[in-house]
Order: sequence, then structure tokens, then C-alpha cells
Amino acid sequence: MIDNLNIVVFSDIHLFNKRNKTTDILKALKESMSWSEHEIPDLLIFSGDVFDRLVDLAHDDITEVMLWIFQLLHYCERENIVIRILEGTPSHDWGQSKMFIDLACGMKFSGDIKYVNELSIEYIKKFDTNILYIPDEWENSTNETLEQVKELIYSKGLSQVDFCVMHGNFDFQLPSHIKKIPRHDSSEYIRLVKYFTFIGHIHKHSKLENIIAPGSFDRLAHGEEEPKGYIRAIITLDSKEVFLIENKLAKEYKTVNCCNMSLEETLEHITKEIKYLSDNAYVRIEADNDNPIFTNMVELVKIGPTITWSKLARVEIVEEVSDETTEDFEQLIINKDNIIQLVLEKASLKFNEEQVKCALIHLQEIVHA
Repeated sequence: MIDNLNIVVFSDIHLFNKRNKTTDILKALKESMSWSEHEIPDLLIFSGDVFDRLVDLAHDDITEVMLWIFQLLHYCERENIVIRILEGTPSHDWGQSKMFIDLACGMKFSGDIKYVNELSIEYIKKFDTNILYIPDEWENSTNETLEQVKELIYSKGLSQVDFCVMHGNFDFQLPSHIKKIPRHDSSEYIRLVKYFTFIGHIHKHSKLENIIAPGSFDRLAHGEEEPKGYIRAIITLDSKEVFLIENKLAKEYKTVNCCNMSLEETLEHITKEIKYLSDNAYVRIEADNDNPIFTNMVELVKIGPTITWSKLARVEIVEEVSDETTEDFEQLIINKDNIIQLVLEKASLKFNEEQVKCALIHLQEIVHA
């Protein structure tokens, strides 16, 4: 039984995003983590997609990101905050969250930090609590993942874990007409987790019983105009509460509906709608395909010279494409952890056993050099 535990969860930060400046996201992170003494968490969790894409050391913002991590580590060490970082979507994180561990080693960090990229259960003695970790795209299907989760829980002599930290999506987070995206079974995880499941990936904040999706920390695109921020969960002997703490510095994205308006009406309406927006906001104009505004976008620059403008044209008839006729594109992520297995699978289809063994020896030498 947990006596008193204060948990903070950040998800889908997406540093190095091409649209939102990393310096702006870091500024909001620092502001959000300026906690008063009674707000300091016991456990700080990043539930995947700390990074948006793979970058190299020559990237303009890499120094700023490393400096922020150093400052965060020093702060958590001083305040005795336990840190856990989950690997998110492979095509976003690319294993770059290991940077937290590398920098912690470099500064001889004396606190408690862990980066998790495998399905696992951790018992944290300090909090007398079990945490289940599920990275994104762990297995080919969510059913396979669920079976492994159950086996793992029962192998530990448990019927439930206290918390789950995962990256992916549940059935309730997606519209019913989207059939081909794998989704986890919410009813199963509600049963298997005693307190809270924190899940990253879907950028909209939502809840279902004890499943909490923090959503993205900042707004990163149109269609994400709802409040953004991070999650604070407080568990005591008598209660468990969870709150969304809003990121007041989140980038502003706004869609202005101008359907069935003349050009004059459109410009007047837009002027009113953007009156109180901050500099460098993103505004999308939604209007009929033949609205003159789409051939007079230069007029919008006069109204808001610091705004990034885009358009969403609506047509009267939209041809529907059945799920059955669409093809999914699945990005193949290749790294040193899986390249040997991938090459082995392909080579075994074309070459004999001796040739495959010879190639495998040379490949292992290269990978582990």
C-alpha cells in the first residue's frame, strides 16, 4: 500500500521538431518545472517521444538540449527526484533518450535514473511500488504484447502492478472507423494496473478510469488546439488524484472557419479571430475551395505579418476511400540492435547455410567493432 507518492509525467515533448523551435519548447519546460517546495515530485516520468527525429551533433539546438538535461539532472539530484525515461516511437526517439544516462554518467550523477527500452517490470524499493514499462511497437500486435505482459506479471508472483508506463494507444483514443492502427485493450490494462497507467503517443489528453494519456506537452500541429501540459498524480493511503497542469507557453495553433463568406467578410472575421494571438502563432484558414482568400493570401500577411498562415480548402463532394483499398506504410527502423537479425532473415532466403554463417561472422565484426 502506497503511503504518499507525488508523480509528474511528461509525454511527447518532441524536441527537434521542425515546426516548433526547440528553444521555445525548452523555455516552456523550464517554466513548467519551476516547482515550489511542496510541488516537487518524488518521481519524474517521461513516457516516450522526448525527441521528434534523429539529429547529429552538428544540429543547432543540440547544445541547448544537452544543457537542459544537465540542469534537470542537477535539479533532480539536489531534490532527490527519481527519474524514469521510456523509449517512445522508434521513428521519433531513435534511442536518443540514452543521452540522459550518458550525461548522468559524465557528471557522476548520484541520484536514481533509468532509461527503459524493453518490456519490463521494476520494483522501486524507495516507494514500495512495481512499475510495468511497455515501449512503443514492442511486438507485431498488441495482443502479443498483452500476452507477454500477463506472463511477466504472473512470473513476478503478482496479479497486478501498481503503475504502468507505456507508449502507444488504447481503443478509446481512436475513432472507430480507423481499423488498421494497432490499439491496446483498455479493459485488460484497467484490470492489470492498480493505480494508474500513463500512456504517451496520442497528443490529445484523455482519461478512461485509471488510464491517463497526458497528451503532448506543447502544441505541434493544427488539430491540437486543446490545452497542453503535463500530468501530476498524487497517491495517498486514502485517495488517488490526477491533474493536467497546463503549459501556459504552449505554441498557439488556431483554425478559423470562413466557410460561406465573401472575401470582405472573410478578412473581417479573420482580423477579429487573431486579435489576441501571440506573435509567431500558426493560423489555418478553413474555407470553401472557391473562396477568394485562397488566391489572396498576401492580404493575410498584411493582417498578421508574424503569423504563419496556411489553408484548409473544403470541397462540396469528397470521394471516400475504403480502408480495404488503402495500403499502410510501415517504416523499417534499422539499428545495431536489429540489423543482424534482419540481414539473417533476408540472407537465408537466397544463400545456403555456409554462406549465411560466413556473412554473419563478418557482419558481427562490423557491428561490434
